[in-house]
Amino acid sequence: MIGFDLPVGRSDGADDGRADKERTEDTGGDEDGRFDPSDAFVPERLPEPTSWLTEGEATVLTGESHVETRAMARAAFEERGVRDATFGYVLTKLDRDRNHPDAGFRFARDGDTLRVVFTATTAFCPQGGALALATFRALNAEGDRHEYDVVRVRVDETYHASEGVNDRLTDAEREFRETGRLPGGDGDGERVERDDARPQDASAVDDGHGGRWP
Repeated sequence: MIGFDLPVGRSDGADDGRADKERTEDTGGDEDGRFDPSDAFVPERLPEPTSWLTEGEATVLTGESHVETRAMARAAFEERGVRDATFGYVLTKLDRDRNHPDAGFRFARDGDTLRVVFTATTAFCPQGGALALATFRALNAEGDRHEYDVVRVRVDETYHASEGVNDRLTDAEREFRETGRLPGGDGDGERVERDDARPQDASAVDDGHGGRWP
């Protein structure tokens, strides 16, 4: 079993009241102009797509497709408690934070797989690895919210520990394909019981990221 630190935020779906408040507030921009509207795709305030997102026949999502995928991720993160501890909001809101135009998420469709790259606000963000793992866990645990068999996640290569983080994410992905089980901080993990989480051939997981967890 792969061992992980507990991801940032609550992973048990518990709601401490902040999620309901954010669902109300997170529907548009804001008065001081810090956030782009939730239904807007603003590429100049998003990270550039990485080469991993464009490998093979994968297609980077833009426009409405990006917005819809971000909304799906937000719902999954709200359910699973994936929040940025520094800013105190659900992690997908980083995508719209004008104070951090190079941070957030980019997505790509690769057949029945969704590829996700997370870029932290700084190269040495102490939450970077935990947030990437929390993203992987939440989006695969909440598979009923999307049409993909598996969601693959990587942290952007600008992150100082990207090689190690991505190696651990690849291991987690392989285990999920083989067993339907997601990593957990308690050492037991969580088994996802749904049709599209059936065990798959581990050879489907590529090692094109390179790296080891520090």
